[in-house]
Formats: sequence, structure tokens, C-alpha cells
Amino acid sequence: CTALNYVTVSKTGKDRVTLVDQASGEETTIRPDIVVNATGAWVDFANKTLGVDSQFMGGTKGSHIVIDNRELYDSLGDRMIYYEHDDGRVCITFRFMDKVMMGSTDIKVDNPDDAICEDSEVDYMITTLKGVFPDIDVSKKDIVFTFCGVRPLASSGLDYTSRASRAHRIALSESDDDRTFKIYSMIGGKLTSFRAFAEQTADKILLQLDTSRKTSTEDRPYLGSRDYPTDREQWIQRVADSTKTDEKRVVTLFERYGTSAEALAAETDNEWHSPLKTLPSFTVGEIRHIAETECVRHLSDLVRRRSVITFLGKATEEVLKELSSIIGNQLGWNKEQQLNEIDMALEEAQNGR
Repeated sequence: CTALNYVTVSKTGKDRVTLVDQASGEETTIRPDIVVNATGAWVDFANKTLGVDSQFMGGTKGSHIVIDNRELYDSLGDRMIYYEHDDGRVCITFRFMDKVMMGSTDIKVDNPDDAICEDSEVDYMITTLKGVFPDIDVSKKDIVFTFCGVRPLASSGLDYTSRASRAHRIALSESDDDRTFKIYSMIGGKLTSFRAFAEQTADKILLQLDTSRKTSTEDRPYLGSRDYPTDREQWIQRVADSTKTDEKRVVTLFERYGTSAEALAAETDNEWHSPLKTLPSFTVGEIRHIAETECVRHLSDLVRRRSVITFLGKATEEVLKELSSIIGNQLGWNKEQQLNEIDMALEEAQNGR
């Protein structure tokens, strides 16, 4: 099994697919028996590059905002609040670390690449929030981050996006005279069902390959959840004592990495425990660890997709400069590349993509 980040299909032939590395431009040609299209909201776009004209998807975008408002934070407590707005849309707001997250919208989009959190959506979400907390002043100045995702919903033809089914299914495009390989398109699905969906798809492929399943993820714990403690405070105290690590630091690691925090707290390298100058809740060693073990290719990978630095509104230019210097040495970036990575990460943070 080989995982390749930042790789796209550049062209296809009768029995082959050519992939191109977006960073290096290097091309690789493979000759598959089966292609699984698991590109979410981009399923139809990916199929087009494979020579298949499909209209499977009817994606809708959901925008969210992250708010730094102490009065709202305190009022929420540990509750996750769901509420219905006047238009029938169900919204949600809850604490996330030291901020408040709320959402979301449900707007049909034709091209997921064009989806961003619009100002009108921000206004809408703040309006819905005032309906629940009329006495709390929440404004745009409290927003530290906005983001938007596209739900990979099946095309329904319905005018009301909220009625579109959230179920998932697998569509098969058989081989033909122009293409020797079959394509399985994964349509729909959610975070709560992705493992089951993956196994259902794999079962169909195994049947085609005339082989049987040898292992399952059904009982496999997620990274950081193995041996999860029933008594959190006791676990934290034990790890702090056994690793001679400050208890607050163990709490931070536990919240980020679950039970994997025990091995991380036991690191003896001085660099591991050296806090960043611009973001002291992270250490130099921790940032290097993420870059080494989690397939980081770009600075935005680190601050948006491997951590919540951008999410919490902390991806400032000063922070990005320090982070770029740390991982740039590991990834072989020169000064010009470091500056480019900083600019790209800032742009992504501001656009909320």
C-alpha cells in the first residue's frame, strides 16, 4: 500500500492512468484492474478525468465560524446546543477548546473548488445565534476563523438541500471498449459512517478480485484511543509522575493525541520540551514530530490539517515564520520556499477554505 499526497490524475489511456505529483511534476503511470473514486464532493470531476461522464453528486456547502467571546463561552458550559432557525435549518454551537464553534449553512454548490464561507453566511449564523442568546453581544470582530466544507451528497433534484439524503452508496462504471478497468464511485457518507462505507466498498472489490477479507477495522481503536482511561485525572497524574512531565503539559498532550500522549511525554530529547517562542503551547520537538510522522508537504498541512493552530486563530505571520523555519529545515526548503509557504498558509487562513 502506498499513500501519495498532492497527486492528481493527469491523463488516462485504455488500460492506464497517469498520476502527476503537484509539487515535483513527476509522473507515474499505473495499469489498474479497478479504480476506486473516493474523492467526495469531487467524484464527478474525478470521473471526468478518467473518461466517465457522471452526475452522481449534489454537494452542499456547510460554513462554520469560530468565535472568541468569553460571555458566550461561559454561557454554553459543557452543553452542545442544537436549535432550529426560522427557515427550518438546524444549527449547532458548542465549546471547542478555548473558543466557540458554530454552524452551519446548507447551500448547493456546483464546483467544490469555488466553495468559501461568504460574508452573507457569517451574517446568517450570527443572526441565528442571537435568536438563542439575545442578551449576548456577538459580532464579526469576535470571529477568529471561518471555514467551509462540501458535503458529498448524492444528486437528488430536490429544491430543499436539507431534504437530500445523507445515506451512502457505491456506483459501478463497468469497463468498456475505451477503458479496461472498472471504476467504483463512493457517493455520500459522513464522518460517522466512513469506516463502514470503506469496508462495504472493499467487500465489493474483494469479490471482483475473487479473494476474501483477511482483516477488519470493526474493532480497531482509533489512534490515541487505545486503552483510553475511565478516570482521566488519574491517568494524567500517573503519566506526569512516571515521565516527570508537568501535569498541565500532559493535559495538553492528552487533549491533542489521546493516549498516545504517554509515549510523547516520555521523550527525552531536550528539543521536544523546548516551547515555541510565538506559540508556547507547542514545542519544537512536537512540531518536528508532526512533520516527520504525518506526511506534511506544506506549511498549511501543519497548521490546518495536522493541528488546530489556524482553527483557533493562531496562525499569525509571526507564528508561521517560526514554524516554517523549523519544518523547512526538515523538508529541505530554501528561504524563498519558506516565504512562499508562509504566504500560502496566510492566504488559506484568511479565505477559510
